[in-house]
Amino acid sequence: MAIKGGRSDDALVSASQVRRALTLLMPELSDFWTRPLIDYAHAVYGEIERGGCAVRNDAMGRLQQLVACVALQSGADHEQANDAAKQIAELPVIQSGPHCFLMIDPDAFYTHLFSALGLSSHRRRWHIYFGCSTVKFIERGRKGPGFLATGAGTANIFGLSRKRMGSANLCATGNSFSFRFEYNHPGAETGATALLKDALPSAAFPTAADAIIAGNKALWQQTFPPLLQLVQFDDRDVGDLVAEHFEDHDSWLSR
Repeated sequence: MAIKGGRSDDALVSASQVRRALTLLMPELSDFWTRPLIDYAHAVYGEIERGGCAVRNDAMGRLQQLVACVALQSGADHEQANDAAKQIAELPVIQSGPHCFLMIDPDAFYTHLFSALGLSSHRRRWHIYFGCSTVKFIERGRKGPGFLATGAGTANIFGLSRKRMGSANLCATGNSFSFRFEYNHPGAETGATALLKDALPSAAFPTAADAIIAGNKALWQQTFPPLLQLVQFDDRDVGDLVAEHFEDHDSWLSR
C-alpha cells in the first residue's frame, strides 16, 4: 500500500503498520487479524439486540416499507419483498461505501463479494445495498462511476464527453443513458469486454443511476446464486423516505 504524503515522493506503509493503526482505533479488531476472512464477514453480519424504543421502531418500520417497495420495483413478488423487509429489521446492516458503481468495478466488486460472503455464512437471502447517486461521473482522472477499468484499459461507460460528465450527477435527468463502452484508443475492446457489454441492458435510461442499477441487477442475476438476491436503493429513495417523515407530524424526524 502506498500512501501519498505532503512531499512529492510516496511513503510505503506496510500491512502490519495498517493493522496496528486500525487496532489502536478499534481494539476489538485485534481478535480478527489471524482469522480467516469468512470469520470477519460473519461477524459483520452477526445478529444484534435492538432496544424496544418507540421512536426507533417507527423509523425501522418506515425503512422496512422502503426496502419492500424497492424490492418490488426490482421484480420481487410481495412475499419476497416482505422477506427483505423482515431481514432489515432482524439484521439492520446495509452495505454502502462504493458510490453508484457497476458492481464489477474494482472499487466496488470486492465489497459486494465480502457482503455476499457474510450473508451466505448466515444463510441470509438479501444483499441490501445503498449506492450514492448524488455524485459526479468523475472522481479523479479516469476514475469514477462514469468509467470502468478493464483489461483493455479504461472504458467510458456511457460515452459522455468530459464536459457533460463534469456538469451533472448520476441521478440528473434530461438525457438518455445507455451502455456504450467507448475507449480513448481504437481497438481496445476485447472479447471479455464485448461479452460484458452484451450482458448489460441495451435500453436507454432517464438517468445514469437508473442505468447502473439495471446493469447491476443483470450482472447479479447472471453471476450470483438465486438464493442470494440484490436490493439496490439510492439517494432518491432516501429523499422519499425523508419526505415521508416530514409529512407525518408524529415522526421523530418531523418533530
